[in-house]
Amino acid sequence: MSLKSISLKTALMITVAILSWSSSFVFIRVVLQQYSPGSLALFRYLIVSATMLIFYLRLKNRHKPTLKEMMQLFFIGFFGIGLYMIAINYGELTVSASITSFIIGMNPIVSMLWAMCFFGEKIGKKGWIGVAVSVAGLMIIAGAKLYDATFGIGMAYIIFAVVCAGMYNVAQKTLLTKFHPIEVAAITAWCGTLVMLIFIHPMLHDIPLASWDATASIIYLGVVPGAIGYLAWSYALSGELPPTKVALTLYTLPLFCTFMGWLFLGELPTMLAILGGCVAVVGALIATQY
Repeated sequence: MSLKSISLKTALMITVAILSWSSSFVFIRVVLQQYSPGSLALFRYLIVSATMLIFYLRLKNRHKPTLKEMMQLFFIGFFGIGLYMIAINYGELTVSASITSFIIGMNPIVSMLWAMCFFGEKIGKKGWIGVAVSVAGLMIIAGAKLYDATFGIGMAYIIFAVVCAGMYNVAQKTLLTKFHPIEVAAITAWCGTLVMLIFIHPMLHDIPLASWDATASIIYLGVVPGAIGYLAWSYALSGELPPTKVALTLYTLPLFCTFMGWLFLGELPTMLAILGGCVAVVGALIATQY
């Protein structure tokens, strides 16, 4: 099934998710000036959890997960929400919003590899060529900051985050055949929040010291990209397209994020970094056409 055959509802859900997530990379950079990565992650997802609870309680027909399904939901929340969010925040201490979005743009490749592990999907020659091209793109990005050790550490965090995000996309697909997208998005968000509770003391320390603008930005991150964005994405994944095809739309993230980063932060990546990002995204595009 091609991307041209998607329904209006699926297209709308994808658009909401992409635009909200594009803004999140920019707002994270803003908030990290006054909040530590861990306290930002926890504060944001406490807001997400509360918002998701409202949506969850409004559901008329809720399903009770079996122990096996609950373990699966916890696994998805632990990696796809908890560790992903912590890694993104630490990564963006030294990596710009636009470069972060280029690396996250490799999500379709990672989703493809996870689909191979979870569902036994076979990857052809074109798929592996795409993987190689994307890795070359990452090496170009790293080369743009060759002598910046802190950038390298930040980039490693972002790469780990995209591995977690790819797993999130694929692992929930089977659950969405039984559970409502709101149930999956809510329960995984709550499980992810549990992981972040280790940062409760830094959060309580940062809140009274931060400006209202920074705190308001976290509220935005929690409600819009966190709750509404993930909810929209779960709806999209529950639609007529396979997860690897839905993940193709993540190629547009760098475009929107680079524009927002320039508009709000004045961040403009180097031409070499942009080249590497484009190569990585092209590789992902090649790979997912296998």
